[in-house]
Amino acid sequence: MAGTLAESFERLWRVYETPSGKKIVRYTMVSVVSTIVSLGVLGIVFGLVHLWSEVPSAIFANAVATVPSYYLNRRWAWGKAGRSHMVKEVLPFWLASFAGLALSTWAAALARDFSNSHHLHHFGHTVIVLGANLAAYGVLWVGKFLLFEQIFRHRPVVETPGEADIVRIATSEATIAGAAQVFVSDQPEVASVGGQIAVEGASVAEVGELERDAEVTFLERLDHGL
Repeated sequence: MAGTLAESFERLWRVYETPSGKKIVRYTMVSVVSTIVSLGVLGIVFGLVHLWSEVPSAIFANAVATVPSYYLNRRWAWGKAGRSHMVKEVLPFWLASFAGLALSTWAAALARDFSNSHHLHHFGHTVIVLGANLAAYGVLWVGKFLLFEQIFRHRPVVETPGEADIVRIATSEATIAGAAQVFVSDQPEVASVGGQIAVEGASVAEVGELERDAEVTFLERLDHGL
């Protein structure tokens, strides 16, 4: 028995050590936190204070729990930093939360009808409402995880060269081109006359080939020097 438990714990630990395992565990912990917040607020506004009826109390409790759920999931479970994107992150998250809110509201309405039909005391009524809200959370757990996996996924940032980078690249290319020209002019086969290359007894195509060979040789020497 002890060996089986140890093996099970070891397998669970190996799963937890993977990035997906840590994400699922953290998502579960955030779900527990948001559930506690929601049930706590619902128990206060409906069970203790009698501030609203079942449905408004459930709406308010879920809305309050959505705020810490968003930041904990985004920053801790999925490890995403920086500013939130309103359309790609905030809006889908709140839509999912409102979908959960609708399910929770429906569950609260069912709990109210059940309690009224069985003439339950207020304490029993409160327990039924809390249980219905908890069941609604469980149904949405998997769907929300799949959604958060999409909206909080890390996407590689493609950096475009800035003005300073463009100037540095252009300067480097100009330096290499100038050094290559000096190297070409130093070759015994090639002479620079009036800014044009002239080679005795060579055609224009041969001159171009000599230039290319000289530049390649220069770049090879420059590479070896670096």
